[in-house]
Amino acid sequence: MAERRYTPAVIAEIVDRRLQGQSFERIARRLGLTWVGVRYHCWRLDVHPPRAPRQARKRAPVVYRGGVAVRAFSPAEDARLEALRAQGLSLGAIGRAVGRHHAVVSRRLTDLRRRAHQLAGAA
Repeated sequence: MAERRYTPAVIAEIVDRRLQGQSFERIARRLGLTWVGVRYHCWRLDVHPPRAPRQARKRAPVVYRGGVAVRAFSPAEDARLEALRAQGLSLGAIGRAVGRHHAVVSRRLTDLRRRAHQLAGAA
């Protein structure tokens, strides 16, 4: 019978290394195993690397949607959009005033209305 590669001692070392934050690939290279096998045993034992605590961040000026970088709207821009819409300007005119495409302006105003409606319903 073939010798077991994943002995309890090896699995314990895999767990220790994963809890230290090492990747599956690094653990596998170090122990002469496949990364798929290492991943399987970590999954089976529900072992995950520690996560760094999240810090409060300011809203990023750029967000990614579908792999494309898009400028995020600031609260000041949101207020300006709503003020210009209240004046009765068209979406195209608002877009030119804030330097955005009219379709982006339309979508953002829809999102803001939806958010306001949800907040009103929650209250």
